[in-house]
Amino acid sequence: MRVFLSYAREDRARAETIRSALHAAGFDCFLDTTSLPFGQEYNARISQAVAGADLFVFLVSGAALEPGSYALTELSFAENKWRNPAGYVLPVVPADFDAGRLPAYLRPVNALPIRGNIEAQIVDWVRQRVEKGGGGGEETPELRLARWLRLNQRPFRKARKLPARYLASVVVGVGFVGFGILASSLFSEMGPAPAGVDAFAGAMTIVPILIGALVVLSAIVQTIRGAAGTNAVGALVLDRSERKHGITVHLLLADGSRKGYDAVGRSASNVYAGEIGWAFVKGGMLLDFEAGPRTTSAER
Repeated sequence: MRVFLSYAREDRARAETIRSALHAAGFDCFLDTTSLPFGQEYNARISQAVAGADLFVFLVSGAALEPGSYALTELSFAENKWRNPAGYVLPVVPADFDAGRLPAYLRPVNALPIRGNIEAQIVDWVRQRVEKGGGGGEETPELRLARWLRLNQRPFRKARKLPARYLASVVVGVGFVGFGILASSLFSEMGPAPAGVDAFAGAMTIVPILIGALVVLSAIVQTIRGAAGTNAVGALVLDRSERKHGITVHLLLADGSRKGYDAVGRSASNVYAGEIGWAFVKGGMLLDFEAGPRTTSAER
């Protein structure tokens, strides 16, 4: 079950708690983040996410209904997919909200007022859709992946190239080591120095060498882990999370396991929840991701 959560930036905190509740209940939830590309690419990614969603939750607020709000653009994507929103689109409105302010598309739908534990109420609504078979709820991520694998042939790929950033790390590390050695040589030529200066000289020599050695060692380890090519593995992207130094993509693999991989390839870093295709993984790293052709409604 894939849920798209639409909201205005001002409501981000509430949206994140709802997303966490849905994930804890075992549902895939797409929540747009600042990591998505801007401009046309951003618009295309959101449109694709709505097209691949089974349900659509719209957090109603003054900011979300402002003319020009991107939340309204997302709602228009939902309207293009579901001409009749009943059973697929859930408006979540503040308590005592004037229903007359809702867009015409949402007025025929019973809105969910924000009272008490709204997160639990939304999870309950999604569960009901699954039980009733609404919104494509009969198809779990596992079934969707299995169906897709029956329709697509495994691609043949030669060995993958290691991302250039690891080679750059080696160069940077060697530069640090070289700087430390050069500093050691220069201080040696200067002869004896006062204790304080001598300690500073030692730090200027040892610290760069240690940093450089660690950088080079780390790059070598990653090179060994990721240099070899690998066979393609059928996978469904469940989610992606950003850290300070990289991106982790969580995949549902063909064998039914769910694993997180550090995305290091250029295309691997640009995959999003709901995408399905061939993952090239090695040593805990996602080297590349080749999205497969989207299945049609007839194939479903």
